[in-house]
Amino acid sequence: MGAGAGALELAGALALAGASSFIFFPLTSIEQAPIWGIVLAFSFGIGIIAGFFGDSSSDGLWTVKTNYNVDLKTTSQTTFLWILSGVFFVIFLAIKLVSQVLSDDLNQKLNILAYFILLAPIVWTGLLLYPFVALIALWQFRHSQVQTFTPEKLHLTAPFRWQSFAYPLPGLRRYLFQLAQQHDVVTALMVIQQVQLWTLQMAASRKAAQDLASHPETAIAFCGEMAIQTNNATLLPVSLTGNVGRAVVVLAKPQYEENEQPLALWVDDFPPPTPLLGRLPFFTTQKQKQLKDFKKNRQSSLSERLEYALQVLQPCQDYQDIIAYQTLLSTWLQYAKIKHLGDILSIAERSVSVPPEYPQWMQGGWTILQDITNQITELKNYRRLESAEARRQYLTRLQKKLSALEWKNLPNYWANIGKELVTDWTTVLDKAKKQARNYLRLEIDLPKNSLLLGKQPLNLRVHNPTSLVAEHLLIQMQETEGLFWCHDSTKHPILEGGTHTDLHLECQILTPGRYTIRGQLTAQDLDGNPFQQPFDFQITAAEAAAFIKSPIINPTW
Repeated sequence: MGAGAGALELAGALALAGASSFIFFPLTSIEQAPIWGIVLAFSFGIGIIAGFFGDSSSDGLWTVKTNYNVDLKTTSQTTFLWILSGVFFVIFLAIKLVSQVLSDDLNQKLNILAYFILLAPIVWTGLLLYPFVALIALWQFRHSQVQTFTPEKLHLTAPFRWQSFAYPLPGLRRYLFQLAQQHDVVTALMVIQQVQLWTLQMAASRKAAQDLASHPETAIAFCGEMAIQTNNATLLPVSLTGNVGRAVVVLAKPQYEENEQPLALWVDDFPPPTPLLGRLPFFTTQKQKQLKDFKKNRQSSLSERLEYALQVLQPCQDYQDIIAYQTLLSTWLQYAKIKHLGDILSIAERSVSVPPEYPQWMQGGWTILQDITNQITELKNYRRLESAEARRQYLTRLQKKLSALEWKNLPNYWANIGKELVTDWTTVLDKAKKQARNYLRLEIDLPKNSLLLGKQPLNLRVHNPTSLVAEHLLIQMQETEGLFWCHDSTKHPILEGGTHTDLHLECQILTPGRYTIRGQLTAQDLDGNPFQQPFDFQITAAEAAAFIKSPIINPTW
């Protein structure tokens, strides 16, 4: 039993004593009636407040401070005022009704008692002191205090000193928003949570959270911190704050009984109440359409959710960190839209490009992509395997490596997205094992790398070392400084396995020297599976010494 339970027991005893002793009220003199009014108002006031905040049951607001679940407090600010005022008003009406049928002497004493009961909620709610408390709050939450913020100073402010004060305090909403601007959103998020856990200033803290989740300077950072620091139940209402909120929240896949999760911070009610006009079959508001679209996309695959997120971010190009966030989502989309083994092979043959700087909350997303890329680098040798059984064993080992990735040290938000990606890739690898087959592989060479000045042919030799037939061969050259391509592309219809062919280009060189020519070879097998391979060679023009550089082969599927 904690301090709240002790307070509740004391309050119950006081209220019971006051009510029980009321049987002696008719015997008292009229001069003692004010004392009875004070005692009765005090007893019931303590009882109501202690019952509202007590921790002897799960309904007491004291439990919010210990289990970090503000779900009980979402309506506490208005509920407390209504309950406290309502109970005393009911007692006042009861006394006035009873006094009508009693003697004049007792009627006078009950009227005195009734006025004390009527004034009790004004005193207990602090309405008499509201102007004074409001001025104190304005002074404590002025701009200069934002710059010198410390957690210790925060707990010395009016709402923390008078935790049952439910009237809205001016300056708090602006103060919470400025904390994010002057310090960071992590600090603002922590302070908003403290306000909601310890005070009844729910309206100001909720509005401040909505401001931070929708303002161009703070939206991406605040929604991102909400994602990595809270759970799905807390994060879902963020989707109602704007495009950034929907983009961040839609990536959090629905979880089993997510509605049972504790509410770490209250941003809004989800789903929101339907407006009166919105209930009509022929009338739908823009927000209702956005919410319906969001709910639909949240149930879709990871790739579709990423596409939706990128789509809703299009109007937010002036938001802070938008480039970094879009880069991360675009990279994730490349990994998530994998449908065939060839797509995974293409990723395995290039490294993930991580920007040098990005917000801290995005680190988990980049870490997962790097971990997955590191696990699949060995697939570079997959095309060289000759037997179907060897390929299946190779893919099985890769599946085990991917499944072993757990990311326990990362936020659940990113870890769950990573696990979903691994599950999708495992399905692709399962299909690939059932369809294990030979893959087309071509090799390209430059037989002659020493050229003359002027217009002349240039021959490239393509060899097919596999047993598959290659068709629709195409060589496309890139622009080369100092060298002019008369024909920058050449084609060949078909190339059988184990054979080679020469493809002819024509170029013109005006200046002696060394040149690096670059291009790309593309083809496909008879089943339509594509093959592409970039290459580069060094050539010399009108020089005695010549050398050849082995091509840089980075085949992509």
